[in-house]
Amino acid sequence: MDGPRSHNVLVIDDQPDIGQLVSILLARRGHETTVVTTPHDALTLDPDSHAVSLILVDLGVTRGEEALTFDALGATFPNRPIVIMSGHSETAAHDELQRPDVVGFIRKPFRPDDILKFLEPTGAA
Repeated sequence: MDGPRSHNVLVIDDQPDIGQLVSILLARRGHETTVVTTPHDALTLDPDSHAVSLILVDLGVTRGEEALTFDALGATFPNRPIVIMSGHSETAAHDELQRPDVVGFIRKPFRPDDILKFLEPTGAA
């Protein structure tokens, strides 16, 4: 019987310690991460060499240009689910949560299961 599927998660957060924390949490579950601190850095990645399964985006990195950021991410990494992270309430991300590629919201501070539920939906974590 095969083990759980391994994922590569793209983390976009302007706080390097958050990216490192997510990377450690996911590595413990056998997942890989690519961590960048700006949307621009994410958009310079080659989608063919970064088989991204999920994109975690801190709402703060969009600097008020949410629509542009999410459109560009969707064009670069088509059909990849996006999860928004923020220290603010979910209502701050209301418009973005209506997008078809945005599948959820994680409020900071978060627990490991808050992220893992988007990778291991059966609870087999």
